[in-house]
Amino acid sequence: MKLFNEYSNLFFGISGYILYLAELRKVTLQDVADMVVACSSVVTKEEIESYISSDSNKLLRDDGTTVLKNNPSMPLTIIQKRWLKAISLDPRFKLFGEELEGLDDVEPLYTAKEYEIYDKFKDGDPYEKETYIKNFMTVVKAIKEGTTLNISVRTRSGHRRKVLMLPSKIEYSDKDDKFRVLGSGDKVNMKNIITAEKSEKKISHASDDDYVVRNEVVFRLINPDIDEMMNYFSHFAKEVRKVSDTDYEVKIFYLPDDETEIMVRLFAFGPSIQVLAPSSFREVMKSRISKQMRLFDQ
Repeated sequence: MKLFNEYSNLFFGISGYILYLAELRKVTLQDVADMVVACSSVVTKEEIESYISSDSNKLLRDDGTTVLKNNPSMPLTIIQKRWLKAISLDPRFKLFGEELEGLDDVEPLYTAKEYEIYDKFKDGDPYEKETYIKNFMTVVKAIKEGTTLNISVRTRSGHRRKVLMLPSKIEYSDKDDKFRVLGSGDKVNMKNIITAEKSEKKISHASDDDYVVRNEVVFRLINPDIDEMMNYFSHFAKEVRKVSDTDYEVKIFYLPDDETEIMVRLFAFGPSIQVLAPSSFREVMKSRISKQMRLFDQ
């Protein structure tokens, strides 16, 4: 006997969604219409309406409310548990204070031994250190609550710097494998934070664009895989405009400290990219290419 049927399974999922809505409010025809949009390739509006209003459907009253007293929850599938076990093994998982129970005997879907990450620096943040985890959680809590922090930072010269910050966001560089905190006109590498404590002092909140200086680079991608490009620059603010059937013009906004990383990422596209502005950025890239050519000729 076939245990899985795509059509029946879809209606089972629809039932769960409708019951969830019915616990919050009455189910309406608009909900049905929304469901049709989500499932239009498989079922029709008439089928869903018939399913909801049928005598065999005892989960809803005529007024659109549910007869259930508690919203049922779906148990996790084996594949879901294996995926959760896999991501829980990532050392960054502990930074967010999440605890997953009931996975002790579950085999992870994958492990770090099964894939290789290249083009990444080896001196990433010390995610396993208790002080790092504590500081990270303190910063996350301050962002959520909108409170200021007294931060003690280790400088490159080995000295300490005191920072009063209203943190607004945390950024992550997958190439550097590092987090940094932005806020109050300052930015701090999470790795360099010695201590972070809540402060009672107030700082007026402003958006990042109000106080963080960002550089811009504009380039054209010739016949690119646009999805690959968007993923490659996913953690940078950007503007993308299609200029022909095959070409896109892209503007990337980045912090000055990220200029080298931006260049490395652009070099990865080879002859498919043409840097348009600024001219200073073009000159630096030309200089780097010339140096690489000289090394190649030697």
